[in-house]
Amino acid sequence: MTAAFVFSGGASLGSIQVGMAIALEEQGIKPDLVVGTSVGAINASWFAGERSADGLADVWRSLRRNQLFPLRPIAGLRGFLGNTTHFVPNSGVRRLLRKHVHFARLEDAPIPFSVITADARSGEEVVLNGRPEAMPLAEQAGIVKSRRVGNTRLISADTRSPYFDGLSDILVKAFGPPVVIADALMTVSGIEEAYIYGSWAARYSGVAGERPVHDIELLVLGTADRDSL
Repeated sequence: MTAAFVFSGGASLGSIQVGMAIALEEQGIKPDLVVGTSVGAINASWFAGERSADGLADVWRSLRRNQLFPLRPIAGLRGFLGNTTHFVPNSGVRRLLRKHVHFARLEDAPIPFSVITADARSGEEVVLNGRPEAMPLAEQAGIVKSRRVGNTRLISADTRSPYFDGLSDILVKAFGPPVVIADALMTVSGIEEAYIYGSWAARYSGVAGERPVHDIELLVLGTADRDSL
């Protein structure tokens, strides 16, 4: 059976992914292919190099904020004024990748490795993997669909696929809005109850309707300060 490790984005959620990977490794489960976005792509690059989850845990424990996101007030001001393309330089992340990722190109990874990103102009999902043969197989399986815009191939989940509901349910329960929102609200005092409602909640509860849903309504009850929310 083929095993795929899929790592979502979400800053500190990246450290949680390492714990999950350690648990899987202890059960003898290792990836045959890896997929990641944002911080998840950094984790995925480690496993694409056929390296252990314990080793990645050591890397995470050694990190400090200033190593990855150094504060540069002048650079931040220049970004705010539109004179540069960023508020925080990417030099720290680049150093981390050069030190720990032992392949230069995606197609050189010992384990098939895909990075999920987005087209800056259209906002559409783009898959980078250096292995063009992998996507036709995914399309044949009915998991994804694609189209070309100029020289760019845009790939997205096929919501008509018989596999979509099952895969979506797994990802939402592990990394979806209920998990992310609950984690964010834990730091806010005065919240007595919180509910997700509206179209997204309806789809999540099994009510038929248009998908995907692009907005989420949240109702918070209690005495929490509005600025904290």
